[in-house]
Amino acid sequence: LQDIDSLWRLNQQFKRIVGQLKSLVGGKTAVPKETVYPHFIELSHCWKNMEQLRVHLKMRQSLHHEISTFSECFDSSILATDLAKASNFEAKNKRQASNDFEGLAKVVETKEAKMESEKKNLFLCKSKSPVRLVKESTLDFMSLPLELQGFCPYTLVVHGGHLTPGEPNIGIIVYKGMAFTFAGVEEMKAFCQEPDKILIRISRLVRAKPHLAHLLCVQDTIIAFAIPNFLLSEEGMLIGGSSGPSSRDVGTQTPTHFLPDRNIDPKYTWNEW
Repeated sequence: LQDIDSLWRLNQQFKRIVGQLKSLVGGKTAVPKETVYPHFIELSHCWKNMEQLRVHLKMRQSLHHEISTFSECFDSSILATDLAKASNFEAKNKRQASNDFEGLAKVVETKEAKMESEKKNLFLCKSKSPVRLVKESTLDFMSLPLELQGFCPYTLVVHGGHLTPGEPNIGIIVYKGMAFTFAGVEEMKAFCQEPDKILIRISRLVRAKPHLAHLLCVQDTIIAFAIPNFLLSEEGMLIGGSSGPSSRDVGTQTPTHFLPDRNIDPKYTWNEW
C-alpha cells in the first residue's frame, strides 16, 4: 500500500510538472533553455522513480501469485496468544516511537523536498540550523550523498571511533550542506542540539586516529590533512620529541684500513657510538 501511495503521489507530481511546462511553453516558438531545462530534469527524475515503483509492484504481484497457490495447504501453528503478544509489543513500540519523534520535533524542523529545486536549495543554502528530511516527502531520498559513509556521527565521537551504521528510515539531517544518518532518534536529537561541537570533535578524533580519515572519506574536508600535521601538538611541537629534524646524515673520518691492500683482516668489525 505504501508503494501504491508513492506511485499515486509521483503521478500527481508528473501531471503538475507537465502542466507547468505547457503553460510555460504554450505556443511560443522559442523558450530559453535556462527556464525549461530544470522542469525537464525534474520530469525525468519523476518518470524514473515511477518506472522503478512499477517494476517493484509488478514483482510483488508475481510473488504474491506464486505464494497464494500454497495457501490452501498451509496450516498456521501460531497461537492466538502469540498474536496478541506480538500486537501489544508492536503497539508499545509505535507509542514509544511516536513519543521519540514528538521530542525530536522540538529540536529540529522537518522539511519537504519533493522537487529537485527544493532539495538543491537545502544543500546549497548551508543553513545554520539542522533540517530533517524523510523518505515520504523527499525526492530520490535513498540517493542522497551521505557524509561519513553513512555512519552515525554522534556514536562516532561518544564511543571514540566506534562505527555504527545510520538508519535512514528515521530521517536524514542536513546541516551546512552535509547529510548525516544516525543510529537512533536519541542520537539524532543530541546531534541537532550542538552540531558544531560534534563536527569539531570528529575532526579532532580523525587527527588522533588518522586511519579513520580515508575510512570515512573526510581527508578532503579536514584542513591541512597530512601525516606530519598529525604528529604536531596544539602548540606546534613534535609529539614525542623536539620540533627539529627526525633524521640526519652521519659519517666517520677515520678510514677502516690505513694502508690499502695490506694487513686486511676479514674478521674485523667496527661499531659507531
